[in-house]
This record gives sequence, structure tokens and C-alpha cells, in this order.
Amino acid sequence: MMALAGAACSSLSSLPPGSYPGGTFTTPFTVPSQTMSKTVGPCTASFTTAPMELNGATVTIPGFTVGTAATITIPNVNVNIPTAQGAAGSATVMCTGFPSTTIPFDVSFTGTVSTQTATLNTATKVITLDTATLRLTTATATIPGFGTVPLPATTVTLPAITLTY
Repeated sequence: MMALAGAACSSLSSLPPGSYPGGTFTTPFTVPSQTMSKTVGPCTASFTTAPMELNGATVTIPGFTVGTAATITIPNVNVNIPTAQGAAGSATVMCTGFPSTTIPFDVSFTGTVSTQTATLNTATKVITLDTATLRLTTATATIPGFGTVPLPATTVTLPAITLTY
């Protein structure tokens, strides 16, 4: 989850009817743990990542209009993820004719986040993105002794993201 405080209307108890400019907010959030496999020749590596906090992510909310409804839907919300890297977890490597071994690995990836809409509660000024998915478009694992291994593209469902407007 992520939270933002101190936007344009923070001194109001609720958002009165009218037009609002939206904006871009920088905030960290966490990608949940993932599991994936990659086969290279006679070896298969099963990767389990640790949850990874992404710093520098931005959420862009387009301008919107508030009427008398308690909640409104804001379309076309965009989340941008910078290239991320870090200690990600462990990999179990199994090669034909050899015992399996578990080793730590680092991961680096770029990705795009897709969300169709956000919901704004006009009384609390909380914007919720609950349909966000992160598409890892390029991902690599760096494994000591094995080098860099490309990982398959994958889609990660993110936990609900909340912002205070």
C-alpha cells in the first residue's frame, strides 16, 4: 500500500463539487513475492522473490470533476515504475545428473503498471487503485556462479494502492 499526504485540498474536510487538476505523485510501494521458473539446457531454476519495495514510482491522476456523489471513478490513471534492482530471494537450480542446490540471487527489471480506473471517496479524499497489475517486461536474475539469466515476462497483481488527495 502507499499513502500520499499534503496535496492541493488537504485543508478541506471533504472535496466540494468542482473541477480538480489531478497531478503526479511520487511514492514507494511494494511488489509482493513471486515464483517463476526458467529452463536453460538441462537445468531448471525455480525463483522465489522476496517482497521488493520500489522507490521512485509515480502515480499520475488526470483532472477530474466532483459532483454530489459520495464516490467517483477516475479513468486513465497511470503508474510509472523506474528500473528496479535488489536482492530478490533464492533460486533452486536442478540440472540432470546433479543434486539440486539453492542459492541467493539479485534481480533487475523494468515494467509497466496498468490500472483502468481509480475510485475517489469525496468525503475522505482517498483515491483507491484496486485493479493494478505490474507487467515485468524485462527481468534478469544475477546468480553467483551462473551469471545473468533472463527471466520470462510475467504479470504481478499488486495490492490495493491508496492515495490521499
